[in-house]
Amino acid sequence: SFNMLVPHSKRQYEAYRSLRGDLALKRQELLELPSGKAGECRFALHPAMPELHALYANGQAAIMANVGTVGRPPSLKSTRYSLPTDPMAHSAQLRQLQTCCPISSATGWAGRIADLMQHESSENDLAMNLSLSGANVLQVGDRTSPVQIDSGNRRCPQAPVGVDFQHLNNQMAERLVDSAHAGDRKRSARSQRAAANNTQRAVDEAPALPHEISTLFADDPFSQRLAKVARVIAARNTTTARRQIFFVQFDGWDHHHKLLQSQALMLPMLSRGLKSFHDALQDLDALSDVTTITTSEFGRSLISNGNGSDHGWAGNQIVMGGAINGGQLLGEYPDLSADSPLHIGGGVIAPTTANDEYFAELALWLGLPPAGLRYVLPNLAALRARRKRLQRPALFA
Repeated sequence: SFNMLVPHSKRQYEAYRSLRGDLALKRQELLELPSGKAGECRFALHPAMPELHALYANGQAAIMANVGTVGRPPSLKSTRYSLPTDPMAHSAQLRQLQTCCPISSATGWAGRIADLMQHESSENDLAMNLSLSGANVLQVGDRTSPVQIDSGNRRCPQAPVGVDFQHLNNQMAERLVDSAHAGDRKRSARSQRAAANNTQRAVDEAPALPHEISTLFADDPFSQRLAKVARVIAARNTTTARRQIFFVQFDGWDHHHKLLQSQALMLPMLSRGLKSFHDALQDLDALSDVTTITTSEFGRSLISNGNGSDHGWAGNQIVMGGAINGGQLLGEYPDLSADSPLHIGGGVIAPTTANDEYFAELALWLGLPPAGLRYVLPNLAALRARRKRLQRPALFA
């Protein structure tokens, strides 16, 4: 993601180029973003993402800079986040991303939102969490379960072969359901089955998207999953769904090899897919009612391993929707020089915003009562105590 969003001011770009080496993009080819205040660092996007560039320029997208999972919450005296549990391991960090809790947690933060809100999310007893990418820990609650919607082909054919994250998600979710809170889950199984059946029926009966909307989406699996989400949203009035959380996965970003070639194939797919989804929501008069975010278990090291990059920590994420404070950089983009205080070694950058803080604003926008944040994001209070000294632009208008 540090090749998706690149510093464009000359001094900051030179620091980026020095650290990235043969993975650095050429400055003259980057898509410069509208600048903020005079004297501020300017930024640019990867040249293969003109659609995201247009969304950002029009205030319909923003970038959450340098966000990541954290370990124990910092003390009031601390200015640094601690390394997460088992840092830079896919499975551990994927689970920590989805739970925002210690590694032993049996529920995900989206599942805990549903525990508190599913009863008011629909008049038809529909599940609040829907997955277009199989089972996952993110959407599992103590009293609620996600509904899996068949989305056809799992992997984008252009994506390099690497970690199968959908399989990894499925394994983690299956172990969690088998082992945790068995008694509670049995007691709530009947209501969960009813919600799943009602939801699947509503999805199956949803009419196809109008032709002029369906043709917006490319044939790759990522775009087609977003098209299916748009189809469910289009039926919101007949299903009386008020609140829903959709999970869509895009595999293939573990670029230990052929990083530049892989990004040149995959970043356009991401950019086009998001733009298609944005345009479909606009046509459905739902743009202000939908916020789309990207997440990742970790970013990449900025230092080349010869042909790619290895596991890192913080990264940059995309936020899109009609309700956001778009057209700006949210959070704090790090100094990428070798002697930066956020450079912990090996090209690995520590986050300046914790995922918990990122997700808290989404939960509140979705309608979660503030008192529910303690249950949904138990580390947030300690993080916010630190945040009082570090003011950030708000994610939502």
